[in-house]
Amino acid sequence: MRYSAEISRAKEFIRENYADSVISLHRVAGEVGFSTNHFSTVFSQETGQTFVEYLTAVRIEAAKQLLTCGNSRMSDIAFDVGYQDSHYFSYLFKKARRRFAARVPQPVGRRVK
Repeated sequence: MRYSAEISRAKEFIRENYADSVISLHRVAGEVGFSTNHFSTVFSQETGQTFVEYLTAVRIEAAKQLLTCGNSRMSDIAFDVGYQDSHYFSYLFKKARRRFAARVPQPVGRRVK
């Protein structure tokens, strides 16, 4: 991987700042010294995910942790992981849950909603 150090720094920056609702491709690219277009291309090639896909995955994982650790409302969790729109967060969370459920073998006769 030609840019592994920069991509590792970018991923670390995302993991440390995912809760900031204004984190952006431009900001992360600047953190590693790349132009936005170059960073977008390199990030996708090196990780197999777009910047937005990676950021969303980090946020969803953080939300899962928050859900298991307390009694917070989904709207509060949405804000805590960087989303200003709780409805959009709910849509993304359900979409991620369906994608995960599709990969996990289900016992016969049980259906995941």
